[in-house]
Amino acid sequence: MTTSLSTSSTPAPPVRLLSGFVLLAFGVLGLLISKIPVPAQLPIALTGLPPLVASLCALCAIVVILSSIVDKADGDAAVGAYPLIGRWFWWLGMTLAAASIGLALARVTYVDDLMRIPRLASAATIMLLALLLFAFLSQQRARRKPQDDTAPSDSSPRKLGKPIAALVLCGIAGFMLHQRYTEMQAREANFDARDKAERNSAPPWKHDLDAFRGGMSVEEVIAIARSSRHHLRCFNDLRSENRIHESDRTNCHVMIGDIWGIPGLMTAFAFGDAGLRHQLTRFPSSSWPLLESHLDTRGRRVNVFIGLDHETRQKIIGWRIDSGLIMSVPPAAGSEITVLWTAKEQIATEHCPYQGPAAKRNPQRFTLPVTELWPEIDCRRGAHGY
Repeated sequence: MTTSLSTSSTPAPPVRLLSGFVLLAFGVLGLLISKIPVPAQLPIALTGLPPLVASLCALCAIVVILSSIVDKADGDAAVGAYPLIGRWFWWLGMTLAAASIGLALARVTYVDDLMRIPRLASAATIMLLALLLFAFLSQQRARRKPQDDTAPSDSSPRKLGKPIAALVLCGIAGFMLHQRYTEMQAREANFDARDKAERNSAPPWKHDLDAFRGGMSVEEVIAIARSSRHHLRCFNDLRSENRIHESDRTNCHVMIGDIWGIPGLMTAFAFGDAGLRHQLTRFPSSSWPLLESHLDTRGRRVNVFIGLDHETRQKIIGWRIDSGLIMSVPPAAGSEITVLWTAKEQIATEHCPYQGPAAKRNPQRFTLPVTELWPEIDCRRGAHGY
């Protein structure tokens, strides 16, 4: 009597150790790219969103590498830390890498750049193509090895160690994210402490809003501030949340404890291609009665609907002054007051195209009567009214 032994093939758990290191290198490059000298006119975006997204690949790569090491060490006996958790981080890392390449080639530096449909479409198309290319290049075939079906199955507790290892890897990834969050919180606390110290030592800000005119250069505004011993910090490459307008070219700010005899916090200036166009000033909520009284004496209230504040849902109040339009709103309890001055030249640029009976509807849902507010501006002369 003969006995035949049947064989079957069991795939070893897949690992992506080398690919994990490549993904890690890509993420590290994202962290260091801002330190690498590159040509100024390079037709890709190397600041803002692209390196930020790329740097997140490093976190995914570490989980991929660790899970692959666990499975590779156990060989065919491994239950599979990589299939349980590593592969999801691998796909997430590849998606982030493809996204960063798409953002860079589409020159998407800030989040609000994605509001432009052509750039969003370009970034999405490039990302999809890059992801498909990565997926094709990363294809691998699992090793298969004959196995004797009559061999006793391994039901030892060793197999339980693999899910535990996967959970440990998740814990490591979570710990790294927590460390990054803690560092960010500490950095923000340091900034707050520095701002408070500067605010307490700053001289009073006495420059009236009419001291600034639309189109002034950065140097002119800095000179006015220096005349009262205020030193503006200016930046040319801010994130979208730190810009007053999405197309700002330069933003300058200074911490101030007293503005026009009213307790204040800071003031900032935003410059476009044509020079100064906005000044934003913040006050504590307790300053509203004094501030409203001051603005009523400095300007004339505009009886036009300007919009609703997204936080309080109250109507925005406007004051017309010679140099432009001031806008503010009573604050919510415990929140800061924001006062925005917009140069009349910028108001003309934004609203003159929507003046007259044949004008199209303004997408901002309101149109200021530019010529009524500033008679020297004639919207019939063109978009700028001059």
